[in-house]
Amino acid sequence: MFHTLRNNFLAGLFVLLPFAVTIAVVHFVLEKIGGAPSELLYEYVLQKYDLLNTVPGKTYEEYVGDNFANGLILNLVSTVAIFIVIAVFGFFSRYFIGHFFVNLTDRIVGNVPIINTVYKTVKQIVETFTTQHRAVFQRVVMIEYPKSNSYAIGFLTSTADGEIPAKSGCGKLYNVFVPTTPNPTSGFLLMLPEKEVTMLDMSVGDAMKLIISGGAVIPEWKADAKPKLKDGKG
Repeated sequence: MFHTLRNNFLAGLFVLLPFAVTIAVVHFVLEKIGGAPSELLYEYVLQKYDLLNTVPGKTYEEYVGDNFANGLILNLVSTVAIFIVIAVFGFFSRYFIGHFFVNLTDRIVGNVPIINTVYKTVKQIVETFTTQHRAVFQRVVMIEYPKSNSYAIGFLTSTADGEIPAKSGCGKLYNVFVPTTPNPTSGFLLMLPEKEVTMLDMSVGDAMKLIISGGAVIPEWKADAKPKLKDGKG
């Protein structure tokens, strides 16, 4: 009986866990993004015009504590408003006047000691992963790592150039990012000869699912598909 109860509990836990995590993430986003604007909205709009059953003199914390639903509505409205403001800012940043203000702000912040170091570092990271001219992860590849006959999934980011391939004596080198499981934001940069890199047919999204799930989610692949060998021949 205990064995059955345990299995039923685990089955229910696995069913409810995605919902619980989703709710927790949404609540976190609403609190962190919409919290501060909600307080301003409460003080300067709701109390001023006596909306949503506000009481003069009652603080925002007291109001939310007594009216959880109204507090949730405020956070939701504030979060949506912030997303709209960001989207509008992104829209205008594509045009001349937007470029002017963005470049002006960039120059001002870039000349502030200490802050400019953090700003430039973050900006370089963002530009690297959001560039519209090329994909950071060009292809999904398979390599022998960390030892012979042990394989790892990686992402081809570019072809190595300059000093490194010239001094390696290996000819053409590929830059391959090998992510860790289950957190693909960390990993290793490997520079490998072309013959040691096997191109795969799976998409970057499917490879991410495989890595994050620790191999539990395996992408579909046609059994009659012709595999690509390391030398590029079918």
